[in-house]
Amino acid sequence: GERNELASKVDALTKDRDAVAQERDELAGKVKELSSERDAVIGERDELAGHASQRDVVTLERDGLVGERNELASKVDALTKDRDAVAQERDELAGKVKELSSERDAVIGERDELAGHASQRDVVTLERDGLVGERNELA
Repeated sequence: GERNELASKVDALTKDRDAVAQERDELAGKVKELSSERDAVIGERDELAGHASQRDVVTLERDGLVGERNELASKVDALTKDRDAVAQERDELAGKVKELSSERDAVIGERDELAGHASQRDVVTLERDGLVGERNELA
């Protein structure tokens, strides 16, 4: 009864923890992906900056490179914000995993304590049965 209920709680908490860990891993992959994309955009921006140093500002404005560079800088900022948000979510999920693990450990401790009480009860029952047998033999 109570032991099965505690075992069910342990199973449910373990599944929750595993689901959160999987989500955390997926988010870590997304962080890596966003970082790669950000690095590529930074590379493009730096290449455009190299072109800018070869020409004067009037030529850059005419070619539209300044506008592209500004667009790329905006993309870098947006990707950085996305990466930071994903990292924050990953950290929150890691905290949730820690919480669920603590809850699971508490339930396991409670279950083990109940199992200890049950085995003490079994010993008392065996002793009582032995005394009843002795009384019957004496009678």
